[in-house]
Amino acid sequence: FFAGQLTGAEGYTEAVGTGLYAAAMLFETIHNMQSLSWPEETALGSLTRHLTQPNPDFQPMNVNFGLFPRPQKLPKSQRKEYIIQHCLQAMERFRLPWQRK
Repeated sequence: FFAGQLTGAEGYTEAVGTGLYAAAMLFETIHNMQSLSWPEETALGSLTRHLTQPNPDFQPMNVNFGLFPRPQKLPKSQRKEYIIQHCLQAMERFRLPWQRK
């Protein structure tokens, strides 16, 4: 289980986020739970996707709007609002392992 700069995450917030992700994975392992995956529409989910998918030109990364999934045909003026709304919706459905029933 790895977190922080060792994974390629840059920044204090990202280090805390990847630490939370590693803690959740460890909790699941200890309790024999189904594996967790943060929704791609969230900051941690999009950052984790960037850090774990193969890329020959890998660069360490902070969370930024460019990491989030979005439709191709959306005016630039509407992109951030779209990303924020979808992130909030994904987080309403998401539960950490210790929050699941």
